Amino acid sequence: MGVRVEMLRQLEVYEPTAVPQKGGLVRTAGAPYWIGAEGAGVEAIYRHFPLVVDPDGSLWRDAGRYLLGRLDGVAPVSHRTLESIAGDLAHFRRWLLEEEVDYLSAHRRPRLRPTYRYCAYLHDQIRESHIQPGTAKRRMSSVQGFVVVN
Repeated sequence: MGVRVEMLRQLEVYEPTAVPQKGGLVRTAGAPYWIGAEGAGVEAIYRHFPLVVDPDGSLWRDAGRYLLGRLDGVAPVSHRTLESIAGDLAHFRRWLLEEEVDYLSAHRRPRLRPTYRYCAYLHDQIRESHIQPGTAKRRMSSVQGFVVVN
């Protein structure tokens, strides 16, 4: 099926606490915490939150963490902006898998680094008239923001 973007209609972000509350016990990576009942403890609710899904159906966790981090910025990010970034990251992920590139690898020669190689690929796409220069610029901007954080 390939890399794709799926949208959550609603993402509720809870404030974790070790103090028992009315509600439920949640275990994450072996560490229990409580969330309050009926929305208590909900820090924020985000509508239309995008997720980048790998071909095997699993989430690309690094992209998910990056998108969550964008919600925590100084200026609020619209769901359309997040969806656009997720689409760009899905395209980047597809390229990484096809080219068998680890985006975290840091080669000594800049031209062999994943971001430089992806940029060269985008330039090829422009030359072959598959994408517009503005699309390439937006994709590269999304990827650079993602790589800097990771």
